[in-house]
Parts: sequence; C-alpha cells; structure tokens
Amino acid sequence: MRKIAIIGDSHVYDLIALKNNTAYGFELLKVIPFPGKTAQGLNKDRNIDIYLDKLMSCKEEIEMVGVCLGEIDCATTLWTRQEMHGTSLNDELLYAIQGMRLLAQKLEEELDVEVFFMGPILPLIKDYKAEEIPKIIRTRRDIDVPYGRRIQAAKILNRYLKKECKNRGYKYISINNEIYDEKTGWPKEYFLDPNNRFYHHLKAKDSIRLWSKELKELLS
Repeated sequence: MRKIAIIGDSHVYDLIALKNNTAYGFELLKVIPFPGKTAQGLNKDRNIDIYLDKLMSCKEEIEMVGVCLGEIDCATTLWTRQEMHGTSLNDELLYAIQGMRLLAQKLEEELDVEVFFMGPILPLIKDYKAEEIPKIIRTRRDIDVPYGRRIQAAKILNRYLKKECKNRGYKYISINNEIYDEKTGWPKEYFLDPNNRFYHHLKAKDSIRLWSKELKELLS
C-alpha cells in the first residue's frame, strides 16, 4: 500500500478527511494546505521551503507526494502580474508551470519521493463582485476577467501541466471532466455550495469522492 502526502493551497483541506483511511487502497499520511499559495509563488525558494519543512517529519515514510496548486484565481496573482509586469496570459501560465517544475525537482532531491500532480480545478465563481460572495474571498473583487476567459485559462494551464508531466515522467490526475458541463461551458451548479465560506471550492463530499476515486486509480 502506497504511503503518500498531499500538499497544496486551500483546495486540499477536504482531503484531510482521508488521512490514515486505508479503505481506498493507499495511506494518506499528511495533508499540507497553505491558503493563498500560488504556483507562480513557487519560483521563490522560500515558498517551496515551507512545504519541505512540513514534510520532513515523515520523510522516511512517504513514498509519493501529490501537488495540488494552480487555481487560476488564487490570490489574484495570475491576473495582477500581467498588469504589473506587462506580461501576457500565456507568459503567466508558463511561469506557473515553471514554479511547479521547481517544486517537483526539490521534492525529489530533498525527500527522494515520487511526485504526481493534481490538476487545478476550474474556477467555480462567475462574478466575484456579487454581494453573496463570502468575506474570505472578497479580496478577489478586483478580478474583472470574464468567466469564460478564466475557464479557458484554467483548461490551458491543465493542458500545459499534463504535457509537463508527460515530458518529465510525473503522473497527472484531474477531476475537471467530472465537474465540467459541456452544455453551459462551465462547472455544473450541482458542485457549488453557497453556504460554504470557501465558496470557490467544490462541496466537501464531492471533492473527497472525486479525488479519492482518481487517487485510487492512480495508486492501484
């Protein structure tokens, strides 16, 4: 039975429920969520070191580390960097991939583990200026990018990440096909939970169900 850890942004919180539950065919020893951490931020060593430090306590047990980063609207970084640095969307997507590449290399070097990537989910919120948006994510009110463009950016990022994984021998899993509605062009309303303060997350039970299915197939 493979022993794994999962690191990422706030989207991995729900997976804490899988810790030490071996019913899925793997043992999840550690889940390390850092809300607001972005893939772009991984280009700074200190942001990678935060994850490494947290993993050191179970270094001898962990065989694999899953990385779940890259939410397209996280900390508004992808969009604000374009204004600040005069870069294109594609430049920023590739910068995110570069950050994830650096993280994977560090994990392999420092922990001697196999790395796999969990594709960032599609953005769930259509309009960050809506009144019902929870206080915890109102910092995103500055995002004035059409929903369709944000969806496409997330799909492109996943495509780039999947290609990166193929080229470098990392495994890649995603739940986007499960939550995407071909008719509307955005995630199915069913997965949204307006009563959750993390409204930009999937419903917890669905997040656990979908990711555990992908993990089980990956690790079997």
